[in-house]
Amino acid sequence: MLTSLGRKPHDESLLGLLGACHQRIRSFARQALTTAQSSEASDAERIASCQSVARYFREALPLHVQDEHESIAPRIRTRSAEVRAAVDRMELEHHEHLPELSALLQALEDLARLPSREANRSELASCAARMIDAFEAHLVHEETVLFPAIALLDASVQDEIIRELRGRRQRFPAVE
Repeated sequence: MLTSLGRKPHDESLLGLLGACHQRIRSFARQALTTAQSSEASDAERIASCQSVARYFREALPLHVQDEHESIAPRIRTRSAEVRAAVDRMELEHHEHLPELSALLQALEDLARLPSREANRSELASCAARMIDAFEAHLVHEETVLFPAIALLDASVQDEIIRELRGRRQRFPAVE
């Protein structure tokens, strides 16, 4: 397997790929907060960071949500009452995240447009902090309840899901 400089090879299993997605969600949410709070960053650095974070949440996060709704949920929903409730909770939280995600994207756009404006930095910091909290609770729940159910899927089903995930990303080859 080829790897890029500065990147560690990651686990290519289904749980490895999903876990890597979760880590990127956490990382980009933290990057938004860091961008807002950094007093040493130049305007150009703030703009580039805002654009990078916004691109991730506009392009990559929806693919991950689609993965969970279309490839994961239908295959694990009937495992148990606990898993069914966890899938329902996941889908509800995805919907509940939309207004906060929209606010985060707007704050990123505002800061990218006026990177030295303190009110823009403050708004981004507030939005990012709320998203970090919401995402963390959501991701931990998925990792503790849904990941074990995914691990019980037959290897052939997991391979099929991996093909579906990769197929979605062929439209956005530079998006992870």
